Amino acid sequence: MNCSLEQARAAFSSPTALWASHGIGLVEEGVLQQALHSADRFDVLTDLVGFTGLTPAELLPRLRREGRFHYASEHAFWDPKSSTELTWFYRTSVDYLFGLAWHGVEPLLRGRGKFRHLREEGPVLEIAPGVGNNGLHMALNARVPYYYAGLSLIETSFAQYRASKRGLGVDAFRVLPPYDAAWKVDPLAALQPGTPHHGKIGTVLAFDVLEHVPHFERTVAALVAVLRPGGLIIEQSPFAAEADDPAAAQSNGTDTRLHVSRNGVTMEQAMGPLMRMMGSGKGTNIWRKKGADGLWKDTCCISGFASMCKGWQKRCK
Repeated sequence: MNCSLEQARAAFSSPTALWASHGIGLVEEGVLQQALHSADRFDVLTDLVGFTGLTPAELLPRLRREGRFHYASEHAFWDPKSSTELTWFYRTSVDYLFGLAWHGVEPLLRGRGKFRHLREEGPVLEIAPGVGNNGLHMALNARVPYYYAGLSLIETSFAQYRASKRGLGVDAFRVLPPYDAAWKVDPLAALQPGTPHHGKIGTVLAFDVLEHVPHFERTVAALVAVLRPGGLIIEQSPFAAEADDPAAAQSNGTDTRLHVSRNGVTMEQAMGPLMRMMGSGKGTNIWRKKGADGLWKDTCCISGFASMCKGWQKRCK
């Protein structure tokens, strides 16, 4: 064994306060209960009971991220030393399933006034979308074709369970297989050139995911390629600053924190020359792909995201 039983227990008891600077912490009981009873969680507690076999009493401390159930503790236990180990941590993490399950639909996607715009910009692909609440909102409320491409194996299975439980077919809620043809784990395999969805997606959602991906620019390049001309990428990516924890970078130069750094690559560089930022607000950025006519369509007026664009009132009249 590489560590003693006492050391393993200590890792799983690591204080979550260590991660407060990254916005990660224990969920208050009142906040959790209010979230679980909200319509935009789609009865996730009942779904978790059915999927895991755990009782509500057993699930609640996991949902609250208590002690050893916090994904920071899980990360401390496995202590990834390379980008491949960090990638596998996210693909196999159990605590991330519970830690994200109570998150509701992104505010940017809510409201009946958005539905028409979302349909115009569909189909929608979401990368690493937690437990699928955004997808259920798209399929059940907005009636927008939705594709789920998860980085976590257990979250992908849970999303499929939830869609099947509600009788959603692949035309409404399609879970893309996280494997390539040879069954190698590759969450982007279904989006590669030659696959049915390549170049046909209208909008990509990437909320709080790219900052967990080593060499995130490779993932961004794949997402740009999967878009049709004129498509959108909506991303929220709170990367860690390189100076936050210099010791986090190992001797081989790999950043293996929960929130990795950009490693010197800006989002604009990752997006490449085909993409242009069209709006930004509250940490969320909207990028538009160049259209077939060589122009960038005005996101603010056409997509219903006017509040995120400066000067939109004049342009949209």
